[in-house]
Amino acid sequence: MPTIREALKEASSFLLASGVIEAESVQHAEWLLMYVLDCTRTQLLMRWNDPLIESVYDRFKYFLERRATGEPVQYIIQEQEFCGRSFYVTSDVLIPRPETELLVEHALRAMMHCGLASDATIGDIGTGSGAIVVSLAIECPKSKLYGLDLSEPALTIAAKNARRHEVADRIEFLCGSYSEPLMERGLCLDVVVSNPPYIPRTDEPSLQREVRCFEPEMALYGGGDDGMDSYREIIQQFSAWQRRPYVVAFEVGIGQANGVAELMRELQTWEHIEIIEDWQNIGRIVLAYAYKK
Repeated sequence: MPTIREALKEASSFLLASGVIEAESVQHAEWLLMYVLDCTRTQLLMRWNDPLIESVYDRFKYFLERRATGEPVQYIIQEQEFCGRSFYVTSDVLIPRPETELLVEHALRAMMHCGLASDATIGDIGTGSGAIVVSLAIECPKSKLYGLDLSEPALTIAAKNARRHEVADRIEFLCGSYSEPLMERGLCLDVVVSNPPYIPRTDEPSLQREVRCFEPEMALYGGGDDGMDSYREIIQQFSAWQRRPYVVAFEVGIGQANGVAELMRELQTWEHIEIIEDWQNIGRIVLAYAYKK
């Protein structure tokens, strides 16, 4: 049997040859072996020259073969880090991305600007894995929160993550289209965050195979031909609320920020609307807020 060092070298070469980019081929091989051995990276390095037992090596190769087909490593190990915390994920939900952490960061910033206390009511429309709403619940320990999604399997995962991070008692998960479950109950929230489907269907052929072949279609393409339908629907629903939220934060796709900001301006509700760029200088967050009177 190969040593850990030899197995990782062999695995990273195998993944690279299968089409996994070079940086990820090394990292993902390590993640998969750490998963199989149930150890940390430090523990892995301490055992660098230890031989693998046959059953472990066979399981490692099985997971490598899955990754080589394009299946995201996060779905294989069923974990993804977000805002410094580990979240359970499966192919029923999108894998939380680092840029979505900006959504949490700037929603919290806007809440402070608006004078909203830590007991504000907060809703996450299209909650998916629940990474956003759970992160906000941790940062706002007195708030009541709602996670909304059209997918019941996604809500099951979100609820599991809420229990994992011990905030389930303050988050209510509701199934329905955008904010309709809130409207049915006559609820008006102080803060709304959303990372809705925004990839235009025409962009599907150009997506990475990991996204195109494995992540849930409804969470990718639900925004219609131009990717904007989700924003139109959510913002239109705000018009029917008895009181509109003080803070709204959207994550948007490439080239969509100005269009979403204009939709927000048309409601003439928020005193401040800004576009926030991500680390690649792409307009990624549209943030609107009004001061609480």
